[in-house]
Amino acid sequence: GDWSAAMEGSCALVAYVTDGSYVLGNLGDCRALLVKRKPDGTGLTHEQLTKAHNASDPAERQRIQLEHPNEKEPVSFLHEAGTWYVRGTLQVTRALGDLFLKRMEFYNALPGTVRPVVGPETFSPPYVSHTPDVVRRDIDSDDMYLVLASDGLWDELSNQEVTEILRRLTTPSAFTTIKRFVSGGGADSSPVQVEQQKFAGPNHIVARASLRNGLTYDGSVERNAGQRLLWGALLQNPVS
Repeated sequence: GDWSAAMEGSCALVAYVTDGSYVLGNLGDCRALLVKRKPDGTGLTHEQLTKAHNASDPAERQRIQLEHPNEKEPVSFLHEAGTWYVRGTLQVTRALGDLFLKRMEFYNALPGTVRPVVGPETFSPPYVSHTPDVVRRDIDSDDMYLVLASDGLWDELSNQEVTEILRRLTTPSAFTTIKRFVSGGGADSSPVQVEQQKFAGPNHIVARASLRNGLTYDGSVERNAGQRLLWGALLQNPVS
């Protein structure tokens, strides 16, 4: 078969929300962030509900080292990359897939040009775990948003920056009122005007202001990939 399939993997983050609690399962470097009202009502604060499973975490490095006492560096620091890697090739320490770091037959399927990347001497998988962390938390009346995202967002935005974006979402200026007419029901009924609030993120607000004032949209939001990702998700899910 295709040996490259042995090197494919994915992180996972799942939230099961009941009437009274959140139950989260996390595997890899995704993150769940709970954004809630401050107790004094002056704004929003946040609570990180999960932790990343990657080689930069001392606890994860220690776990792997203890599981492989006869290996000198099952986890190593690569100076050119400036961070830690499992067998010099993978940052996450828990994942779905990545079978070449879990089972010997998948490691042996790698061609010689690839195998040295993960270490030429003693090799005793598994190094990467498939066991998730499971967290349960009661829902509180101050809870407002539960953000689930991969490192594509968190590499660009901090917890506080995401909280600030969501704070702006909750203000009246973040919405625009759309008026539309729908049938009131029945063949002879008159149309009924319905007002719907739809989220209009900063891209829309800035673009409208630029067109109205004859200015050029400077794309300030567009410079940040994380903001584009979060605003894009919100724009695809209008609040009504």
